[in-house]
Amino acid sequence: MEGLVILIIFLIGFALYDIAIYNQLVFLKQKSQEAWSGIDVQLKRRHDLIPQLVTTVKAYAKYEQDLLERIVRDRNTAIILEKNTATQNFTESEKILAQDISAVFMLAEKYPDLKANQNFLRLQEEISETEDHVAASRTIYNQNTNRFNTKIQSFPAMFVARLHGFTKLKLF
Repeated sequence: MEGLVILIIFLIGFALYDIAIYNQLVFLKQKSQEAWSGIDVQLKRRHDLIPQLVTTVKAYAKYEQDLLERIVRDRNTAIILEKNTATQNFTESEKILAQDISAVFMLAEKYPDLKANQNFLRLQEEISETEDHVAASRTIYNQNTNRFNTKIQSFPAMFVARLHGFTKLKLF
């Protein structure tokens, strides 16, 4: 009888531990997903600003058609990859898009009229702010993801994580 009581106490203790760790993992995963949505909002904002930027630059930089077409194509690729998942391809497409945007801003040096255009300056400022927000959101996401990934690899929480199917999240 004593052995049965000890077994029941052990099982109850294990169940409580499992519930506590599971709830911690769910909380950490939710924090990462919440942080990812912050990145997503900023990337969508950037994607929405790009057509306006391209239209403004087209009026001044008629000879830069290849760059403008490339930036639109890269934007569309980033949007498609974003809808699928947060994969390595998505991360790379966003990096390429950021480089393209920088190249468009460098065009202003070639075209003084463009550099003085109020609409271009406003768009440049908005995109720069958005880039800052993306960087801040990325930092928050990566911090939350690191906490989650550390927890699911730590002993003894790793057993609960495996039992419930928690897997590592990718950094951005």
